[in-house]
Amino acid sequence: MSDPSTGGEWSSSPETFADTLEDLKQTGCMVLVVEAEGAAAHEGCDRLLGADELEDRRRLFVQTDAATSSRLTAAGRRDRTAERVARLQTTSRTAATAENRPASMGADATVATDVAALAADAREAVDALAPADGFEPGQLRVCVDALGDMVAATDPADATGFVADVRELVDEHDGLGHVHVTQETPGEAAEALLPQMDAVVEVAGEDDARHRWHLPDESLTSAWFELERS
Repeated sequence: MSDPSTGGEWSSSPETFADTLEDLKQTGCMVLVVEAEGAAAHEGCDRLLGADELEDRRRLFVQTDAATSSRLTAAGRRDRTAERVARLQTTSRTAATAENRPASMGADATVATDVAALAADAREAVDALAPADGFEPGQLRVCVDALGDMVAATDPADATGFVADVRELVDEHDGLGHVHVTQETPGEAAEALLPQMDAVVEVAGEDDARHRWHLPDESLTSAWFELERS
């Protein structure tokens, strides 16, 4: 994503974006994570999932059964008792794909055969994760990993509609959701998600991981910040 056009604001202060994100989490927010090729994106994913926080977090991972991401494995160092996995079964399922599929690391998982069923599974998973007295603001964290896999298995309209369902869930429970897009994700599919997003974060670098934030509603773009490893 390029810098804002002339007339937009620009800030090099990490505090500006941290404070704004905290405000957004009070009412529910969605973040689009744009990954450069070779980026250590799981570092940013862990941060958005609250891996570096002491507070109780309830996490839902959404992916297809063809996913080759290591995000679940990377997240496995955390306590898995408050996590669920919702998967979409792809039409081109093979034994090789099943062997390459990331392990659920003990988290309860469901497998849906279409996007509508996946949305229902996601809602049921969030209900199961909910504390008896309801979610605190920012307690629910949702990771959609990765959009490109879902687009390949269905179509851009279905994928966009599913993200809208996730947005509704996140808003209902004052949570924080994020969607990963990679260089393989069709540009039109990623662009279609922007109206649903409160923030966009670019992640780049493998050994020197860094991130840059965009807040569309505030017309703010940050400088590149080092992405500290959790």
